[in-house]
Amino acid sequence: MSMYNSKKFNELVYQHLSKIKSENILVYDEKHIKYKNMPYMYNEKPKYYIFPNEVCDFYHQNKICSKYSYLPTYRNDIIQYLKENTRIELHKGQRHLNSSQGIVLNFLVPIIVENLECEFTKEVFGIEGNITIEHTMEDDGGTGRGTEVDFSILEGDKLHLFEAKFTESNFGTVSINTKNKEYDINKYRAKWNGTSYGMINQSSKIVCYSKVEKYFKELTCDRYDNDNKLLPKSNQFTYFDSYQLIRNFYNTLFKLHENQIVKRNNIGTMNVLISERHQTQTQEFLHFKKQLVDNRLVQLNYWESLCERAILFSENQQNSKLKEHYQLFKEVFLDFEN
Repeated sequence: MSMYNSKKFNELVYQHLSKIKSENILVYDEKHIKYKNMPYMYNEKPKYYIFPNEVCDFYHQNKICSKYSYLPTYRNDIIQYLKENTRIELHKGQRHLNSSQGIVLNFLVPIIVENLECEFTKEVFGIEGNITIEHTMEDDGGTGRGTEVDFSILEGDKLHLFEAKFTESNFGTVSINTKNKEYDINKYRAKWNGTSYGMINQSSKIVCYSKVEKYFKELTCDRYDNDNKLLPKSNQFTYFDSYQLIRNFYNTLFKLHENQIVKRNNIGTMNVLISERHQTQTQEFLHFKKQLVDNRLVQLNYWESLCERAILFSENQQNSKLKEHYQLFKEVFLDFEN
């Protein structure tokens, strides 16, 4: 199986998803089928893998969505699941076929509906437990659920966190100050040190990511000078290199334990889901993992392998609807080289 850099990978995926959207494999309603070849216009450029307004037919938390983001086998179940779980915040609405969050919903909600969570997680992820599809913000008022991951699996008293990626170019970088176009150093220095900053909320304390420093061979927040200008990248592994992974690693190790979500001495794992053909994401994750003193705390999962296990699981369960669903999942989201 070939591997591609981020740009080439995305080109292949976008071409494939555009073709999928133009066919009736997604089973359009009669009133919508005439729009299957219509692109969504983004910055005056046509995006054929994104559904236009004409086929966006429901809202979740005031965000417009298209039901065709969900595979027809369990489409109604996923929409009902979202209605019943209003705490789930869709990233940008659900109208992009390449949405990693949409892929997670397509992959997991059928298992929740079929009440096969423990059996499925054991066979597919090697973790036996119940699934929670997440989306909470990083600063959540101290409840401890500031995971900002896509889903979690609770195995006894171990909480395993899962971050899903698909066409994202990286694992999330620190934000850029809109005025000087540099990294927002003061904001992220405050997050590193655990101090309050700016006028956002003077009464709250920002999480202290430097707590994870001892888990890395070398991790600093020192790549800037006295004028808050970033220094040239050196050999040191800094907090800025893999910000999102370090944030989720922090949540896995500390925040969830300190808030007694799970016991401190039962640390779960931080898991990342990507395509095995996405060379850029694979290299970034392996670079991150290499920096850890104990790299067993993080795991890499490939969508291709997970899907094959899901198909086999469906066969073993003799569940023809579930098998049809995961075969369709593979065809729609993963067969982009065919």
